[in-house]
Amino acid sequence: MVEGMQIEGEPVKRGPGRPPLRDRETLRPDVRADSVREAEEYARQITEAIGYDNYNPDEFFIDPSEIPDGWSYQWKAVSIAGKDNTYHMLELARNGWRAVPTSRHPHKMPSGTPGDSPIIIKGLQLSELPKVLTEQKERAHVRESKEVLRNSEAQLYDTPANTATREDPGLKKLGVGVTKEYMRPRGAREDTD
Repeated sequence: MVEGMQIEGEPVKRGPGRPPLRDRETLRPDVRADSVREAEEYARQITEAIGYDNYNPDEFFIDPSEIPDGWSYQWKAVSIAGKDNTYHMLELARNGWRAVPTSRHPHKMPSGTPGDSPIIIKGLQLSELPKVLTEQKERAHVRESKEVLRNSEAQLYDTPANTATREDPGLKKLGVGVTKEYMRPRGAREDTD
């Protein structure tokens, strides 16, 4: 028999002067019950502190009720792949965007962060602009998008000089044709063009 090996039903034999091998419970006591109790207690503390309903894995989510009246928030890239996005940030500043201070939403930054520092998460800075200006920009964007759509449709239906038109009555009878659809941004008002 090889030293340290056990044959079923026989105790493990060790060399002279060596202590016997310990049993399984001594080697690895069952701590699962304590671990489960500790986890349940910690979960209860977290639930009391932040509430289960407030758990949100989206670290960029800002509750709309936390945004001050008259302002709109957007996340702006201050760095890309670890490099500063300086020219983009300068352009945003020229257009009126400014950083939202940590003091307004301290739960978004680590404790101890100065209140006047910007909120930056994974290279994105929470920025604000008066809502009136963002609504104007959204309306201008919708107008530009509609204009691009109109121009594309005009190119689709226009034909070169001295050629037949592209309007085939047979296609319309079959229900085949070009349709246009566009989405209105959430919260945008109906435009009349």
